[in-house]
Amino acid sequence: SFSKTTREMILHWSKSEESVTVAKDLKMPQFTLEKVTATQCEDYNHMGSYSCLMAKFHMKRSISFHLIQNYLPSMLMVAISWLSFWLDPDAVPGRVTLGGVIILTMSQQAAGTNVPQTSYVKAIDIWMGACIAFVFAALVEFTFVNYTWRTRGRVAPRIQQAGSPNKCENGDKIVRIEMESPRFEENVNSAVLNANCWRKFATGIDEISRIIFPLGFAVFNIIYWLYYLIIAQEESKFLDSGNSTLVVE
Repeated sequence: SFSKTTREMILHWSKSEESVTVAKDLKMPQFTLEKVTATQCEDYNHMGSYSCLMAKFHMKRSISFHLIQNYLPSMLMVAISWLSFWLDPDAVPGRVTLGGVIILTMSQQAAGTNVPQTSYVKAIDIWMGACIAFVFAALVEFTFVNYTWRTRGRVAPRIQQAGSPNKCENGDKIVRIEMESPRFEENVNSAVLNANCWRKFATGIDEISRIIFPLGFAVFNIIYWLYYLIIAQEESKFLDSGNSTLVVE
């Protein structure tokens, strides 16, 4: 009360445990009310000190809402991006379109998360950032595989019979050979063998990525959920976890 100082009146709760009661049928879509603590307080200004009562509502964000709206869809998007590892390295339109569409979808989903705007990094921000990073890494992996397949793993023999030396092109390396040379067949076989080695290397990266990417995402999930469901909950016990405070004067 700002009309009377503590010398004239001191407010206190009648029952410390049951001072504030909440309707049992009260439900919120994104939060669950854990408890309500009632405490006394004092407000100070140049006129003196004033007695006040404070009720703290301790709320916990419901994980089920965000699990359906954000976590499960983003998990599916990351898993869909792994399908590009089973496509042929020459399937440029399919793999690029798949990765690009998923990145745009993830970016739009991250921007539309139904959480308050804050200046600090939230748990959902870390999750969305990691999912976008996994999808982007899959797109970068395809870029490297396709570049290796096109430049190192392709043999394009071109025979010129106009009297000029014949050329066997292997990527960016050009081997000039004479038609009458006894090493003609040997050079061609060497170029084909070299190209096949690079192709096996490119497909091997795809095969390894089929294991590395899901394994890495699984490790990230273990660390993420272990921290926010167990470690962070233990830390919050030593901090004031009240999300909203109601002051009654």
